[in-house]
Amino acid sequence: MIQFKLIKDGSSVRKHDPEILKTTIQSLTEDEDSYIILEPKNPIENSIYIQAIKQNNEYYAEIRFVFGTDDNFKHYSRTYATQEEIINLFSQYYTKGKVPNINEWNDDSALNAEETDLKMVKLYKKSDSATYYFEIWVNEDKTLTIHQGKLGEVGETENLDTKNNDLSTDVLLAKYISEQKEAGYEEVNDLTEFIVQYSYEKDADEAELIEKRDYVESLFNNCLGWTGNGHCDGGDIGSATMNIFCYVIDKNIAIHTILEVLEEEDLLDNLKIAYADEITEEYIGLYPPLTDFML
Repeated sequence: MIQFKLIKDGSSVRKHDPEILKTTIQSLTEDEDSYIILEPKNPIENSIYIQAIKQNNEYYAEIRFVFGTDDNFKHYSRTYATQEEIINLFSQYYTKGKVPNINEWNDDSALNAEETDLKMVKLYKKSDSATYYFEIWVNEDKTLTIHQGKLGEVGETENLDTKNNDLSTDVLLAKYISEQKEAGYEEVNDLTEFIVQYSYEKDADEAELIEKRDYVESLFNNCLGWTGNGHCDGGDIGSATMNIFCYVIDKNIAIHTILEVLEEEDLLDNLKIAYADEITEEYIGLYPPLTDFML
């Protein structure tokens, strides 16, 4: 069975099935922040996601195919007149892994090529005693930034001015990546899902909950990103729990990093932390020790 990530309005829908997918599509509005993304864990015929929004009482869908590297892609779009058509598109992709006939779609690859101007690459190297990370990205002004260190530590950051260099920014980027790979660094795509959960009273103020969720997400993106250990992937609120989802390289290092930040921010009350075991597909409690955990 194909595994998918379902995203609605920026938040992951963790428990989903064909009926929930249909309901999620039906909930789309013409608000600029209303959208749906369906992302397979592994590419389907080179497609890495389909997404849709509602506008002018129609549905605008997009699909992207990647061939080998992120900058070698094709991007297509199509407008559907009815809700039934867009539900069928997503359902076929979700239940059968069926990619639509792109001959009937518009090729927008050139329009989306500018997305590849800003690149970020994360590489990792394991030794007997530790894991090390190397990150490099292109800034808007075409300079390069390198961030590297021991996993779980902030490490060092170096900004490189490429304006007076004979080599282009893209060539320099490729050069640094090649050097690190020759030194034993490699990309890691198999991250561990890491969940931070807060319980709350049913009469709690929704605006305050959303503010807290957004603030905690920013804390996690900051502390995980700058210690080389992953990123935050959004969150949800409902059924008296607030869940914040992250993807990390090392869950044991991540829990120390996150607990330290939450303690500094006085955000340890009503807290549970767990990770998703890929083999059993169950959530295993990490904090408090031996805690039971449910989404």
